[in-house]
Amino acid sequence: MASRSNRGSRLIGQRTALQRAGRDGARRAGIGVRMRASSLPLLASIALSLSCAAGPAPAERARADEESAVLGAVQRFCDTMTARDAAGARAVLDPEGDFVSVRWTADGEALVRRASNRDYLESLGSATETLLERIREPEVRIHGPIATVWTPYEFYVDGQFSHGGVDAFQLLRTEAGWIITGGIYTVERPGREARASTLRAPRGPGAQRYRCPR
Repeated sequence: MASRSNRGSRLIGQRTALQRAGRDGARRAGIGVRMRASSLPLLASIALSLSCAAGPAPAERARADEESAVLGAVQRFCDTMTARDAAGARAVLDPEGDFVSVRWTADGEALVRRASNRDYLESLGSATETLLERIREPEVRIHGPIATVWTPYEFYVDGQFSHGGVDAFQLLRTEAGWIITGGIYTVERPGREARASTLRAPRGPGAQRYRCPR
C-alpha cells in the first residue's frame, strides 16, 4: 500500500511539473509573439530609412540626369555667346533652326522678328560687345527625343542691364547629345510692358498678323 501511495504521489508531482512547464512555455511563447508584433513597426521604419538612404529610384535618377543634360545645353549656348565662341556654339545650336523674338516699342506696339541660327553663328565671332544672358528658375519638359526649357532671363551688354523677358528653347536629342533647334523669346524693357496689341510679322511669303493676348 505504501509503495502504491508513493508511486501515486510521484505521478501527481510529475503532472504538476508538466502543467507548470506548459504554462511557463505558453507564457514565454506569448511574450515572444508580443515582442515580435511590437517589433514590426520598428523594423518597417528601419527598412524605410534604408530605402531612403539608398537614394532615388533608377528612373528618377535617369530623369534628373536628362534634365541636367538639357539645361547644360542651354547654359553652353549662353556661355559661348559671352565668350564669342562660334565653334562652341555650333556644337550646341542647329544651324538650320531659328529664333523668333517679340518686343514692344515705346508706344506699346508689339513687333515680331525672326533670326536664323546660321546668321547668328556667322556674326558671333565678329561681335565687339560683351553679351551676358542669365537664366533663372528654368522649367524643363522632356518627351522622348524632344525637350523645351521655359525660363525668365536677364540680358546684359558690356555689363549693363539691357532687358529681360522669357525664353522658350526647343531642343532635340541627337547622337552627340542635346542641341537647341530654336525657340521664341520676349524682349521686355522697363516701361514697355507686354500688352494687347497687333503684332507685325516680318514681310514676305506667308507673313501673318498676330494678336498678343493680355
